[in-house]
Amino acid sequence: MNILTTSGNEPERDLSDDEIMFINELRASKLSPTQYINTIRQKAAQDYAEYLQNAPQYSIDDLSDDEIFMLDLQDKIEDASEEEIKSALNKAKEDPLFERRVAGMRKALKEQEEQYKQQMLAEQQQTQNEQFNQFKDSVLASIQSLNKVGDLDLNLEVEDMEDIASFILDIDDSGMSYFGKALNDPKTLVEMAWWTLKGRDALNSISEYFVNEIKNQKQISYQKGLEDGKKSSGKVVYRP
Repeated sequence: MNILTTSGNEPERDLSDDEIMFINELRASKLSPTQYINTIRQKAAQDYAEYLQNAPQYSIDDLSDDEIFMLDLQDKIEDASEEEIKSALNKAKEDPLFERRVAGMRKALKEQEEQYKQQMLAEQQQTQNEQFNQFKDSVLASIQSLNKVGDLDLNLEVEDMEDIASFILDIDDSGMSYFGKALNDPKTLVEMAWWTLKGRDALNSISEYFVNEIKNQKQISYQKGLEDGKKSSGKVVYRP
């Protein structure tokens, strides 16, 4: 009776049309949720950067002529009161050249803002370069010290080291590293995860197998040598 009278709808599990559309789009992209979100973030950041580059916006544009005049006056006369500034504004607006004067002030403020933006970008780029150089030095040091994985000894050639460094550090025309592009491939990502979690155990098992096989072959060769020696031993005849 309870089964027949209970509604089968579960509001907490029902999906809206937008949610269903999002899930279908996620599945069609063949990306994990985290990869899908990171891709959207990178695309949004790239689009925003291109927008700023093609159509730079200034905060000065949001200010009216009156505000521009008052800011300029405050910058020139730091101890001017609010009443004095408003009085000066009213007098200045009576001048027919007021709008042209403010246009010149606005242009000068834009140039200052542009210089400030360029300075901030230069500092940000310098910080990023320093961080990348530190990361690069750490990667190169780790590659040079890579001489063992699990129980397997490694002897990397210079060409091998260069290939590993290039794979991690070099970037393509889109600004993405080859390692980053590899992580966007689900198959490669799974293989990397397997090697990280299980690779050492697998190499250790293979190494242990070959060590045991070599020991067994040595033991077999030793036993065979003993038996062959016994079979071919000469006979001694004693005469009275």
